[in-house]
Amino acid sequence: MKRFISILIATFAITTLKAQFANTSWKGLYKVPDPTEMILQFKTDTLLLIDPMNHQPVETMKYSVSGDTVTITKISGASDCNDEKGIYKMEIKDNKLFITLISDDCYSRSTSGADEPLEKIED
Repeated sequence: MKRFISILIATFAITTLKAQFANTSWKGLYKVPDPTEMILQFKTDTLLLIDPMNHQPVETMKYSVSGDTVTITKISGASDCNDEKGIYKMEIKDNKLFITLISDDCYSRSTSGADEPLEKIED
């Protein structure tokens, strides 16, 4: 019974975290290579990195959530990443998204992220 309750609590926590991200957008400065404002837009299981100047995705990625970590994999886009996985800790506080690199096999993605928290864009 304890194991069932633990699994239920863990499932609820993962579902809640994914629900916090789904259908949200965040803006901030990315190093691509110079500081450039970009928008990170979470869909249900897809993540878009959007250039706000032309409103077009620069990168399209698949994402999954486990605990407080998000694993991303490139689907298409401008980076030299292929199917390498990136794992990041993500935390939302006061309408800001804090992203911390855990590991990423794609060098260009791991070095081009935002240094500062991203600001939530209200729809």
